Amino acid sequence: FFFQAEDGIRDKLVTGVQTRALPIYDVGIDLTGRDVVLVEDLVDTGLTADFLVRTLRERGARSVEVCTLLDRRVRRIVPFEPRYVGREIGDVFVVGYGLHVGDRFRNLPEVHTVDRAAVTADPEQFVARLYGRG
Repeated sequence: FFFQAEDGIRDKLVTGVQTRALPIYDVGIDLTGRDVVLVEDLVDTGLTADFLVRTLRERGARSVEVCTLLDRRVRRIVPFEPRYVGREIGDVFVVGYGLHVGDRFRNLPEVHTVDRAAVTADPEQFVARLYGRG
């Protein structure tokens, strides 16, 4: 099954006000008694992951574990530890391998650390460097 949520960060970037995570595409099956692994690209503050774990448990899942490609533990707001972690990263901004800025750079085959302000202000300056054309 598939469950997708918007974590409210996009709202914060646009309006300055962060909202809570909201399901965009729901599970669509009964989770009662099932073991669930929630796959995340990046666990940051822990707010979204914690919300999703609680929500899926409330729906009857026997267990809910989180697997994340990247864990930015240094920015954690709530006490939350993913069960499976690909790599822990510091307080850096990353793109590639599905992570993006304004829908750019998500198709890079690896994760890159970039300057958030610079890549947001002028993403074109990073195209040649990130895509190996410069």
